[in-house]
Amino acid sequence: MTNTINPLAELRRQGYDADLHHNRIRVWPRHKMKKSLALFVTANLPEIAQALVVESNEKRINNVLLWDLPAPPLIASDDPEDAMEGVIPNHLNGQCFAGVPGYRPVYEPTGGNRE
Repeated sequence: MTNTINPLAELRRQGYDADLHHNRIRVWPRHKMKKSLALFVTANLPEIAQALVVESNEKRINNVLLWDLPAPPLIASDDPEDAMEGVIPNHLNGQCFAGVPGYRPVYEPTGGNRE
């Protein structure tokens, strides 16, 4: 018999917690986060997501229901700000924080004026 470690349980054992929020996984407290833990979360993302889905299904049975908000429609299809609406900002992006090799952020604000 193989012992499989539940990554969500391991996170909680180390004093962190996670939940699903707008189809993303949030892990906190951020001020305690180290790169090694961010890499652990990145490597075990599917298992953590599955464990959170199972938890949310159990909560639904206990009179709690969750709904996803519909995606906002794009106002102008050529407007890059509209296209970047759902992108995780770099300061909140766990993969960027972990320094995942080969990972490049999708959006980096330049701070300049758009013309």
